[in-house]
Amino acid sequence: MRFIIMMAAILIVSILVFKGYPNGLGNPQDDRVGGEQLDPVRKAEEVNQLIQDAAINKRQELEKQLQ
Repeated sequence: MRFIIMMAAILIVSILVFKGYPNGLGNPQDDRVGGEQLDPVRKAEEVNQLIQDAAINKRQELEKQLQ
């Protein structure tokens, strides 16, 4: 069960990283959206929250299957 949750989290992080940096490290201009620079810490917090939400959903689905 933990293996599935860990693999889902790794998959989500990989997708987010590759979408955010399609050409290796990306351009410095890639950090700008609508003229404002995005904060890397805020990005990391959002990714962390997304991983936690996915893990909670997977755990709930697995618990339902076990019942």
